Amino acid sequence: MVHLEALMHFARRLTGRELEAEDLVQECLEKAFRSFHQFRSGTNCKAWLFTILHNCLRQKIRWNSIRPKEIGKEELLHQQSEPESDPLYLLSSQIPSETVLRALDRLGEETRAALLLSAVEGFSYEEISGILKIPMGTVRSRIHRARKQLFGELSQDQGVACVSRSL
Repeated sequence: MVHLEALMHFARRLTGRELEAEDLVQECLEKAFRSFHQFRSGTNCKAWLFTILHNCLRQKIRWNSIRPKEIGKEELLHQQSEPESDPLYLLSSQIPSETVLRALDRLGEETRAALLLSAVEGFSYEEISGILKIPMGTVRSRIHRARKQLFGELSQDQGVACVSRSL
């Protein structure tokens, strides 16, 4: 349960809907509980849970029972129970929130997921590779592409050139 808030933040960012995020996290935790005997002691429990969550999301997208949507500024901020503890919130507090969130919304789901797992959740490239089930080179490419796109869009606004260091 220590990773519950992080799972909820990630699910909200990918789905854009509170109820769908809650359903995803609940399904993730149910699967984790049923599969706990497969968890290897000494490995990263948070990465294991994020892998399960991402698999649940991909399965729901495949079955068309869920559709990721763009998230508006107000919607994202209202969904967070403690926005001050969210690294994305802290980053966006340094530059206009609407600008950051619009730029994040324009990223594709795959690049946004890789960037959020790296910049917000703090996972290593190797862990992200395991969570998303893609090669590490693809992780690097997606994060590089996401950073480049975000920096390009955000640097158009004066005073936000420091964003590349934060991401």
